[in-house]
Amino acid sequence: MKVNHVSIFSTFNNLKDISLDEEFNSLLGFTKNDLHKYFDIYVRLAANTLNMSKDDVYKRIEQYYDGFQFAINANETVYNPWSIINFFDNPKKGFKNYWFKSSRYSYIIKYLKIDSSLSSFNKANSGILIAEDRLSDRYEITKIPRELLLFQTGYLTIRKQTDDVARLVFPNKEVEDSISKLCLHASNPEPSIRFSDEIQN
Repeated sequence: MKVNHVSIFSTFNNLKDISLDEEFNSLLGFTKNDLHKYFDIYVRLAANTLNMSKDDVYKRIEQYYDGFQFAINANETVYNPWSIINFFDNPKKGFKNYWFKSSRYSYIIKYLKIDSSLSSFNKANSGILIAEDRLSDRYEITKIPRELLLFQTGYLTIRKQTDDVARLVFPNKEVEDSISKLCLHASNPEPSIRFSDEIQN
């Protein structure tokens, strides 16, 4: 994350920043080729379990778990490995929101509560335009703009708009459903609604 003064790093520990580097776009996910080459047998097993065709399973996996892009000029997107592995581990559960249930979302909920309209995130289907150079900016953890926080934490990903402008979009259905639940929780003050139960549904 491009965040200043995070206590888990010492001040001496100067890391090389490879985020947004096209060379490393597929470092943290499975490519479409990876999925077909290494997981085809698991896709066939999932198809049998779910009584679906193999092609339909591939399409649903892409819809739910693909779409992450870590460089603005990348020529491919990647699948979330955590969600892919959990889906193949027990496909009879269906296409669940595995990644979101493993995340710590309380800090993001606080950010979403700042703006009751949440209009910018409702527009993320079509994209939130942002200057490309802003993606490289560093911020104090308490001052990072909400759209960049969501980009840094994987709720939004990038697509090229023009030479110097990017779009922040939801990468897939799994994440889109996650942000909908976050917005609902952030805007609903009723203590009777348990967010953990909401995620399970």
